Amino acid sequence: MDEALYRLHAEREGTYWWWVAKNRIILSLIERYFWRGRAGGTGPFRALDVGCGAGGVLARLARRFDAVGVDMSPIAREYCARRGLIALDGALPDAMPLGHPAFREGFDVIVASEVIEHIREDRASVAALVRLLKPGGVIVCTVPAHMWLWSSHDDFNHHRRRYTRSQFGALFDGLPVRTHVLSCCQMCSMPLVAAGRAVEKIRTRITGKPPPEPEVTPLPGPVNWALTKAFESEKFWLPHAGLPWGTSVISVHGRDS
Repeated sequence: MDEALYRLHAEREGTYWWWVAKNRIILSLIERYFWRGRAGGTGPFRALDVGCGAGGVLARLARRFDAVGVDMSPIAREYCARRGLIALDGALPDAMPLGHPAFREGFDVIVASEVIEHIREDRASVAALVRLLKPGGVIVCTVPAHMWLWSSHDDFNHHRRRYTRSQFGALFDGLPVRTHVLSCCQMCSMPLVAAGRAVEKIRTRITGKPPPEPEVTPLPGPVNWALTKAFESEKFWLPHAGLPWGTSVISVHGRDS
């Protein structure tokens, strides 16, 4: 991502509805599929945030885990360092910092949120994550959904693809993990996002000009709160039934003990 996008993450990740709700959902899934049943379990437990960016998820993982992040961007690593977080230079699938002491014993929890869509070798990247996962551990991933939703947002974020639920799930086929969750998410905003994509395509066709760089504009407090709660509420559904549509795909895969 560009420097401006990392700065945007650092400034807005703690308040803007999309990031707040997504991160809360990720943590709720870790609570359910890793922490539940571990009262009295021996630690320390280890967590890895791949593509940790400015450290929004990593900071929350560090409250309960020996947590480390990996990001290929020195800008991202600097933002993490300012927050007292450990972020190492590395990239999937073949440039992970395997020689670092944090990687010697593997990880109990791995998060790869909005990462796999950036990487050409997506199948090899998923396999690399599974190799780093300890028995009994879980991997939580999110990726953008549906190529027909492609827009300038994807171009500016340097995405290579968007996925259907089945396409993303297929990346794990044949690997030594089982699926706990494989679902669409962010269902509440999909009508607005789809309408916005359609308007963008029509405007580009008429003007012949590429769209301007998308902005994340702060919303009025009540609107931001309502969108946060609407998106966050999906955490109650995801463990029980996959959501039928949404602008993202979310997964939880576990490695048997």
